[in-house]
Amino acid sequence: MKQMICGGFTGASTSAVNSSTLQGGADWQIAGNEVYVYEVAASPGVLSNLQFTIDVAPGTGKSWAFTLYQNGVASALTTTISNAATSNADTTHSVTIAANDYLYVSVTPTGTPAAFNTARWSCLFTSTNSKESLIMGTNQPYTAGTIYSSLMNAGQSNTTNELETYGVIPTGGTIKNLYVQQSGPSGAGSSYIYTLRKNGASSTLTTTLANVSSNSDTIHSVSVVAGDYVDLEIDETGSPGGVVCSWGVTFVATTDGESILLGQTIGYSLTSTNYYCYLSTYEDATASTTENTLYGGQSGPVLKKLYAYLNGAAGGNIVFTLRANNASTSLAATVTAGNTTGNDTSDTYTVGDYDTLDILFYANTGTLPMSVSWGLVCYYAPAVSGGAIYAIPLGFVHGY
Repeated sequence: MKQMICGGFTGASTSAVNSSTLQGGADWQIAGNEVYVYEVAASPGVLSNLQFTIDVAPGTGKSWAFTLYQNGVASALTTTISNAATSNADTTHSVTIAANDYLYVSVTPTGTPAAFNTARWSCLFTSTNSKESLIMGTNQPYTAGTIYSSLMNAGQSNTTNELETYGVIPTGGTIKNLYVQQSGPSGAGSSYIYTLRKNGASSTLTTTLANVSSNSDTIHSVSVVAGDYVDLEIDETGSPGGVVCSWGVTFVATTDGESILLGQTIGYSLTSTNYYCYLSTYEDATASTTENTLYGGQSGPVLKKLYAYLNGAAGGNIVFTLRANNASTSLAATVTAGNTTGNDTSDTYTVGDYDTLDILFYANTGTLPMSVSWGLVCYYAPAVSGGAIYAIPLGFVHGY
């Protein structure tokens, strides 16, 4: 099965190597701080077709080189934007990844290129196993006690208020294979415990890192249907030392070819149009009243099944709309007054190379709950050969 994995972020240093998360995108980190942008793959497969685009050309004799890193080592999957160009892709190379590999991307300037305001990237993941796609995240537990994180999280923050972290599932499937890596062990007599939560309750998918730097649960799984909401709980025992943690889970779709995108925000305007990246980054990021798309796409998949969720009823209708290249698409979900959910199961959008994609929502209701969430499906039609269908497989960003 095929999956489009997307990321993006604002401007990077023009004089140093910068690194960010592959899925979602997060604050650029200079050399030596890459641990802050690790994400863990929970299923084996192949990464290919790395695309990179920026909004300002480097200038004559200058360039940006964009590279996928696997387990801390530069891979063959790389592309360079030079001179007057603003986009490029590596359609030649591919990288085979295994479960529990950690991934990130870097961009290297040459000749002090002109600073860009936004960068967007994407790549193609083709899973080894039928119907499997990747959900990856990273965080830094810095609050004592229990904290929560969005499951598809790309930023270094967390909260004790779980309502801020929900991601709504747009289609049926199963979540399994929880892999967690930490920047170091918790310390003797202490531990961190990572648990998938569904609809506000702990699931059986959990793993404990007791004075070790990595662990996994490949035994348990959690079934989900459209409208379920999920997040990650991080507990501690003893007095563990501070760590950066990265994780990954596998989403196994009921319908072959479907992977999911999850996003949410707690900050928005009641009187203006709100724009937000369609993948989550971290739970206290706020929507913008001006459009600043940070995610790109590549041709091949279809976006559909947009599902919206509020953690409390709103006072009036709220419309969530997929935007592409600064224009609204037909894919839109409405949460009507007095309700908490709404979805669009009929409209679709076919992604093109270097598309800019984001979510628009407008409230104007006078009252809104603390946070709003959304999810949508990214679909690749399964390959057909000799009349039989064979399995072939996916993937909110904002600075803080």
